[in-house]
Amino acid sequence: MKKNRFTEEQIVAALRDAEATTVAASARKHGVSEQSIHRWRKQYDGMQVSDVRELKRLREENNRLKKLLAERDLEVEVMKEIQEKNGEPTHAASSGSVRDRARSQSPSSGMFMLDTALWYPLSFST
Repeated sequence: MKKNRFTEEQIVAALRDAEATTVAASARKHGVSEQSIHRWRKQYDGMQVSDVRELKRLREENNRLKKLLAERDLEVEVMKEIQEKNGEPTHAASSGSVRDRARSQSPSSGMFMLDTALWYPLSFST
């Protein structure tokens, strides 16, 4: 990922200068093109430095979560392929109740798997 030459504080300062003076004067003062000022204005107009930092943090977190979801989906697909190769029915194609399938999958642990990474107790308190 390309590293920005300017920090959030510098971008907000350049936008404030552009509001107080002309875009051309602000661009010359900060050593950027007028196009950069217009792009920053389109992206960050009206934000404070803290808002820009929060936006950046949220974008990074969103990218991280998207990667995790993609990895999980890939793991699910691989598990489905492994089940099909072993001749086991897939979750949707299997017959019988969930409780019956759970007992046949893991009788000793008292646990069964409904979805990847989700475990629930087999017995209910009576």
